[in-house]
Amino acid sequence: MATSTDRQLAFDFDAAGTVAMPTTPVVRWKVSAKWLSRRHDCTLFGITTRCHGGCCKGSTFWPPRAYPPTEDGKVYCGNLDLATGCRLTRADRPVTCLLYPLTVNKRGTLVLSNRTVFKTSVCAGNHGAGPPLIEAMRVPLVELFGADQYERMHADVLAGRDSYVEVPLAVAAALDYEHELAARDAPVVLRSQVVRMLPVLNQ
Repeated sequence: MATSTDRQLAFDFDAAGTVAMPTTPVVRWKVSAKWLSRRHDCTLFGITTRCHGGCCKGSTFWPPRAYPPTEDGKVYCGNLDLATGCRLTRADRPVTCLLYPLTVNKRGTLVLSNRTVFKTSVCAGNHGAGPPLIEAMRVPLVELFGADQYERMHADVLAGRDSYVEVPLAVAAALDYEHELAARDAPVVLRSQVVRMLPVLNQ
């Protein structure tokens, strides 16, 4: 069972991989003004013109590494359409994917992943370009945490203040489940399906 501080819930799995009840409470994440005020063009423009969805490809990232290589040896997420992007609805996309290039560190702080700042990283060309990250990530942050929380984070970050976010139980549960899938190099389970699997979310 995983219980690190960057996870919001901990799960047990039986031999069949079925999820059991969460055992730890939801907490709030700190939001780093230092990192989310940096320019990083994770917008549709940045993705289509520079990185081309690099985080959806390659054997070092989950979920791509959970899927077999193509005939030419390349590794792609099984939900990626090379022409149109992710096949999943936003409600079914992993929290991991919606947050990226953001990640939650071991101190429970939302930061920019250190794997994204290099010229040869999966975000090649996007770091240092475009709007501040808090603005580039507006759509997924609103989807995960709500407009009110986003507006507070946005105001704080642009004013140079660290902020915080209260993580909805469904988001925390899905993210923790994804960590378990990633540890086993298991394919994506639809987020809406994960929510239905957890009795605590359906009482």
